[in-house]
Amino acid sequence: MAKKSFGMGIDAILGTPKTKETPEIKFKKKNQTTFYKSCCLQIEDSQLEKFKAMAYWERIHQRDLLKKALNMYFDSLDKMQLENAIKQYKNRQQNLG
Repeated sequence: MAKKSFGMGIDAILGTPKTKETPEIKFKKKNQTTFYKSCCLQIEDSQLEKFKAMAYWERIHQRDLLKKALNMYFDSLDKMQLENAIKQYKNRQQNLG
């Protein structure tokens, strides 16, 4: 039986890994007017545990709890401040891309 040679390494066999930016994933359920995007964020362990516990306690999806919290935050802001922040963010995005 012939001796097998693995001298070229696993990268040569599989090819070099290509790094890509994670694509935006949009998904929509039937008869739903809101689009959702997946994103990745970092959160402290203690906050994540509390977040999951409250979603469980209220018997709602984590997505809905986050939506509720963000809406409460946005509602607490001055309307002009929020509009200016959105305007500046959009201008910056256009200048970068």
